[in-house]
Amino acid sequence: MEETTLKLEAKLGFDRIREMIASRCNTDFAAARVEKESFCTDPLIIRNRLQLTDEMRLVAMFEESFPSSGYIDAIPFLEPLTNERARIDVLGLGKLGTLLTTTRRIIHFLGGVKDGIYPGLKGLAQGIGTFPEVQRRIEQILDKYGDIKDSASELLFEIRKNLRSKEGAVSKKAASILSQAQASGLAEADTAVTVRDGKYLIPVPAANKRKVSGFVYGESASGKTVFIEPAELVELENEIIELRYAETREIERILEEFSEFLRPYIPGLLDAAAFVGEIDFLMA
Repeated sequence: MEETTLKLEAKLGFDRIREMIASRCNTDFAAARVEKESFCTDPLIIRNRLQLTDEMRLVAMFEESFPSSGYIDAIPFLEPLTNERARIDVLGLGKLGTLLTTTRRIIHFLGGVKDGIYPGLKGLAQGIGTFPEVQRRIEQILDKYGDIKDSASELLFEIRKNLRSKEGAVSKKAASILSQAQASGLAEADTAVTVRDGKYLIPVPAANKRKVSGFVYGESASGKTVFIEPAELVELENEIIELRYAETREIERILEEFSEFLRPYIPGLLDAAAFVGEIDFLMA
C-alpha cells in the first residue's frame, strides 16, 4: 500500500475501522479481506457493497435462523488436496464437516426467504453447492466428537474389538498379579495397578523388586517404590501394540480412500469455503 494512502487512512481513521472489523472476523479469510480493503470511487461497486452490508445488517438483527457460528477456514487444508499424493487428516475431516453444515444452513436460509428479499446475498450464493454425498461420507467416518467411528470400516471394527478384548485381559491379569503380590506380602495392601505409556505396572517396595518376576520400568521420586512390568503381561502388551499399529494403518487407509473420493469435489468445495469466508466478512 502506498505511503500516501497509509497516511490518508490514518488521518481519516480508516485504519482503526479496519482493525475493528478484523477483530470481529471468525476466519483468517475474512480478516485477509479486511486487510485488502481500500478506498473505492466506483458508484456501482459502492452501491453493491452497501447493499450486501445492509442486507447482512438486517439478517443479523432479525433472522435468528441464520447461522452465527461454524465459520472456519477450509481453504488451507483443501487446496493441498488437489495434489494426488495429499491426504486429509482427522482434524481436516471434522472441519470439512463443519464447513458443509454451515454452507448448507446458509443456502437453506436464503432459499427459504421470499423473492426480492436479500437479493444481494442470494446472488452471492448462486452456484454454491451443499455436497450431500460428501457430508454423508463424513458422517459414516466421524462420530459427533470428531473421532473415527469403529464402523468406519469392517477391518477397523474388528481391530478395535480385539483391542478392547486384549486391554480387558491385560487389565484383569495385572490386577490378579498385584493381588497375589499383596497376599504374599511383596506389595503394599493399599497400592493399585499403574498404567504408563500403555504398560500395566505393579508398584512394590524397592526391597522386593527382585522377588517379583518382571522388568523394572521406573521408580518413585523417593526411590522407595519401583514399578515393575510383570513378565506375564509382556506378550499381551506386545499384541496390544501391534493392534494399535494396525488401527493407525487402517485409519490412514480410510483417510486416503476418502481423499481420493473427495478430489473431484475440491473446486466446488473451495468455492463454498470462499463463500462462507465472504459471509463472515460481511457479518463482521
